[in-house]
Amino acid sequence: MARLRRETLVAAFLGSFFFVASANADSVPEVIIKLGENFGEFFVVNQGAKVCLQSIVVVEEKSDDHWHEIPVSNLELREACLPSPPPSSVEIGASATLHPLPWTGSFCRSQCSEICRLDGPIRRGSYRFTVTTCDGKHKFSSPALEKTKGDYEHYWMTQPGK
Repeated sequence: MARLRRETLVAAFLGSFFFVASANADSVPEVIIKLGENFGEFFVVNQGAKVCLQSIVVVEEKSDDHWHEIPVSNLELREACLPSPPPSSVEIGASATLHPLPWTGSFCRSQCSEICRLDGPIRRGSYRFTVTTCDGKHKFSSPALEKTKGDYEHYWMTQPGK
């Protein structure tokens, strides 16, 4: 009888251990994208355990009450313009904040001075940033940011040296 109780207790302990381990493995990361004071500024805040995010930042435009991805390139979770390309993923430590370079509002020269054949500013409207975990299971979107200036007015005001 004592052996049966001991085996039952061991099984219950191991079962609870595996339940907690699997719950932690499948836990949802606690990531928030906050907007800065100026157009295009954003911050990625990790409110939970360390998380891996894909470097690419997707820009979505709101039209007809739906969000649609627009073809913005070269917008990444990078804090500086370096000669080497940014890594494909970024790890953000527990309770840490990432301060990426702001988006210029351009389709191609989104953060740094990349060489682009087709480029230009986005039009007026509502936009948001979306990032994805490295495994592709979770996406996080910012609140809407509004572009209120004319198509070219904002673009030229944000270019380096202007």
